[in-house]
Amino acid sequence: MKSIISIICILTFSVAGAQQSWQLSQYLANNYLVNPASAGERQMLDLNMSYRQQWVGSQYAPKTYYVSGASRIFSPKSFRPTTLPTSKSDLNEQGKIKHGVGAILFRDDFGAFSYTSMGASYAVHVPLSRSWTFSAALKGSMKNWVFDPSKTQTGTANDPTLQAFAASSQAFNDWVPSVDVGLYAYSRHVFISYATDQLTQGQLKFENSPVTPLLTTTHYGMIGGRIILNQHVHIVPSTLIKYTAAAPASVDLNVKLDVQDRFFTAVGYRWNSDIILSGAVFVNDILKVGYSFDYPLTETKSLGFGSHELFLGIELFKK
Repeated sequence: MKSIISIICILTFSVAGAQQSWQLSQYLANNYLVNPASAGERQMLDLNMSYRQQWVGSQYAPKTYYVSGASRIFSPKSFRPTTLPTSKSDLNEQGKIKHGVGAILFRDDFGAFSYTSMGASYAVHVPLSRSWTFSAALKGSMKNWVFDPSKTQTGTANDPTLQAFAASSQAFNDWVPSVDVGLYAYSRHVFISYATDQLTQGQLKFENSPVTPLLTTTHYGMIGGRIILNQHVHIVPSTLIKYTAAAPASVDLNVKLDVQDRFFTAVGYRWNSDIILSGAVFVNDILKVGYSFDYPLTETKSLGFGSHELFLGIELFKK
């Protein structure tokens, strides 16, 4: 019977590994979460953290946490002449190569399963023309999957097989390295983004048995624009697509209202899944806080009252 449960665990890890990608809604406040190539886009140290609780009211609902940081490094180097700048910042940086670094610690808990990722990245921003800049990034990560049999539950109370398995089995714990890339093209009015997760795939092992199939690469594509209504009010429509070969594509459609770069509010639609309401505000010149709520449109609404996400950001050494 233990071998049967082991097979079930292997199959479960196969599906979980194939579909593993972050599910967050406050990425509009943290570009680095979507693409490591955004690190160094602006001259500052950008620190962010978030906590997400899905299906509030359900005992074993997924919980997600992350802490990230991104910063410009080195002084921008001249590359080619461009047109007249639009601000003092543009005057100092126009036509110059910029370098950025970033790091992130991410954790996802779901019942007996947990997933942790620690990664760091390096990005280079190169001007392509008078208005466009292209950035490329390389990211390395170590990822950890854990299964704790003592936290499992079945529909039958006091299941003797599961109790025996939990008592005799140690928690599964496996680490897999990953190398990923990010590509990012942007101007003042438009941006196009592409990044990968688990590009090098890798293979988990459960009780010395390889989990099949390999971990599957997730592709993130995002495109958006900035519509300038006046000097202080901008509208930023965007679309995020997440694609994994082993799962249906996830599509987010967002419209963000940005006021004086001091606060924003946004509404989003996650295709056939959720309606997303989010916002963030600068408390002062350094600290920003945000919140988002996902209202489910599927049968998952029976599991709890939507998903809530809290966000805290700190911007230091801005120029």
